[in-house]
Amino acid sequence: MRPVLICDFDGTIVSVDTGRLILSRFADGDWQQYDDLYNRNEMHVEECLRHQFSMVRATKKSMIGAIEESVPLRPGFERLLELSDERRVRLLVASYGLDFCINHILGKVPQARDLRIYSPRTRVTPSGVRFTFPRRRSKDSLNLKDDLVGFYQHRGCTVAYVGDGTSDFPAMEIADVRFAIRGSRLAELCKNGGVQYSQITNFDQVAEGFIRPLSQNR
Repeated sequence: MRPVLICDFDGTIVSVDTGRLILSRFADGDWQQYDDLYNRNEMHVEECLRHQFSMVRATKKSMIGAIEESVPLRPGFERLLELSDERRVRLLVASYGLDFCINHILGKVPQARDLRIYSPRTRVTPSGVRFTFPRRRSKDSLNLKDDLVGFYQHRGCTVAYVGDGTSDFPAMEIADVRFAIRGSRLAELCKNGGVQYSQITNFDQVAEGFIRPLSQNR
């Protein structure tokens, strides 16, 4: 089976969390209180997002406009896409971000236009953003990210994961190869939880740590 590389989007593929940017600009209320509940394990990530984005009062066009000029790709991502294709590594995106923001940003990257993205479906309404979350394949999965890692592992694939946040931790715990953005919440959780991982600042380090060694072992 082809090896698999799964990447988070917000704070990982792009260096800014687009969801938090949109909440800080358009949410009508104290959305951060739900972050506190989530980080204390008193609320699931999906419930947290439902509460937070129900406060957003904006059109899809205005939200895309807010991220248009302020969300750069992390260095090395475009080269990673090319190298993954050359070395026959399946690269996927797993995100709890807004699907239309992810599609807008990645749609500008020619190498990413056929990239598979696993994320909630969103609907923008006058009373906030509504989510439809993907159905998990395993009842033991904690969220869509570890569910995706487990799915490919059960098919016999070696799976690497790259992320930066709290929702990435369940996937990191079970991935075969692990990368966390340096200084991120995920790096802190891995360190405190005794989970071995590599800290990175760009995707060239992922290529060196996962993709190139694969070709040497074949």
